[in-house]
Amino acid sequence: RARDLSPIDGRPGKWQLKDPSGEVMLEEKAPAGDWGVVAGSFPRDKGAPTGTWRVAWVSNDAVEEIPFTVEPFTLPRFRVEASTDKPFYQVGDTPSMKGAVLYSSGAPVAGAQLDIAWQTAGAWPLPLDWDAKLLPKHAVTQANGRFELALPKIPEDLQGKTTLTARISAVDPAADRVDSSASVLLSKDGIEASAVTELGNGLVENFNNRLFVRVSTPDGRVVSSTKVKLKRTWQQNDNGLDAELDEDGLAGLQLDPRAPLHIVDPALASGPALFAPRRNSQ
Repeated sequence: RARDLSPIDGRPGKWQLKDPSGEVMLEEKAPAGDWGVVAGSFPRDKGAPTGTWRVAWVSNDAVEEIPFTVEPFTLPRFRVEASTDKPFYQVGDTPSMKGAVLYSSGAPVAGAQLDIAWQTAGAWPLPLDWDAKLLPKHAVTQANGRFELALPKIPEDLQGKTTLTARISAVDPAADRVDSSASVLLSKDGIEASAVTELGNGLVENFNNRLFVRVSTPDGRVVSSTKVKLKRTWQQNDNGLDAELDEDGLAGLQLDPRAPLHIVDPALASGPALFAPRRNSQ
């Protein structure tokens, strides 16, 4: 309903399906069910024409029409596979990406020309010399169809997490082209920790808060059955609280933060003190 956007149960209507030439291939009644939802299906014959089809649901003067494309599926002659040797890399590591170009039969594609375009996403800005000359832009597959892309060493100024994505375009000796992609994850830290409380994302003072902590690696794998220590970052000499992660990488703790205390020095609060001079007695 347009007035308040409430669903209309049982609204009368019908499906209409048109092929690329505009001929109506289906028209059947289909009233709205619970919550105003209408569902239907139409099996398309293998000999149906390709192109842009249109499906619409019509209810009086209210019409919603959506186009979709029907096209033949052609299995590519070959495929490109690529992956890294580690799930993520840290400062000082030298990432490496290895892959292969293979025909659909599994036979290697020797001498395939590879063009690589790099994209980055994350907190760390990519060094200018990486994009200019250090990241590999071209490669050729060996006789076994395999290739390797060597990335530069990760510098000390790495921040947070950054994902490098390689858009790989492979051309075989017959001039056929296949596109693929692979990612390299860079992370400043080796683990990630997140916390949540039963009452939201904060702590309530003078209340026994239940805190849940989850620890994982930068690529999302849980860190299980490991001891962790939680410390107050604003208190340097805090001894911290010990906890142990379960098999799901979760640990539960009880926290009861007290209300903040304001300590006032009476002498300073009342202003500078006045001292009378003392005389030394002879």
